[in-house]
Amino acid sequence: MTRRKSDSLWYARYVGDYRRKTQHLSMLEHGAYTLLLDYYYSTRRAPDANASVLHRVCMAFAPEEQQAVQRVLEEFFYLEDGKWKHERAEEELAKRREISKKRSQAAKDRWSDDDANASASEHANGDASAYAKRDTATATARILSSSSSARASPSDLFDRVWEAADIGKLVPVPSHWVGPAAQLHVHRWVNDLGLSESEIIGVIDACRERHPDPPNGPKAFDRAMQRLAAEKARDPMQPTEGPSDARRYPPRDAAERRNAAWDEAATIYEGRYGAVEGGGG
Repeated sequence: MTRRKSDSLWYARYVGDYRRKTQHLSMLEHGAYTLLLDYYYSTRRAPDANASVLHRVCMAFAPEEQQAVQRVLEEFFYLEDGKWKHERAEEELAKRREISKKRSQAAKDRWSDDDANASASEHANGDASAYAKRDTATATARILSSSSSARASPSDLFDRVWEAADIGKLVPVPSHWVGPAAQLHVHRWVNDLGLSESEIIGVIDACRERHPDPPNGPKAFDRAMQRLAAEKARDPMQPTEGPSDARRYPPRDAAERRNAAWDEAATIYEGRYGAVEGGGG
């Protein structure tokens, strides 16, 4: 299947402001303006002052279409450092960068606080239960260190799962996809269930073919992963003995069993998605 890119970005469109400033534009000019803004926000940067590129961005091939693009640029954009910049778009993108920076720092602070609290509890109580409160990153490193060297590294696998599930589409990103706990959860599919990286990505692809919206946490894929692991562990059914020597249950090869498990996993994921999504990662 063709995986959708995760660089698609929602942006606010203030209809009242837009109408007040553009009520004099023609239909061609409205189209050019909208396509330029879509490109601006989806790439997170101002378009280059290159007429050929700008015309392709706006799909402007006829002379009147190209003239419409130029009129919109001259009226609503300003040329700086070889790029056509837009004041409102620059402000919105700056806000997004600042929000992203604050969320990243908040996540780091949260894990640091958890680690400090767990350490203090260990020293105060001296009992085994305090060790359960250690930073999840420590547990992640310990569990993953026992993995086979042939398996994907935790960060590589998590990045591929993130891409396959199209988590970048979610703004803001749910907390269940952030931090060491999320990486540990994903890598348990390898360590606990014995799935390979390609099998994990295959399950996610199969699930999202039927339910394209990204889930709020990796837990949404647990049942699907468990189904595939169970199917892999199951021995092929042997032919029954009898005078006819007919195979009532012919064995299936590994690829066929894997594909059947993916289909079954996607069905289960589709049926349980709503309930699981509400519970988070």
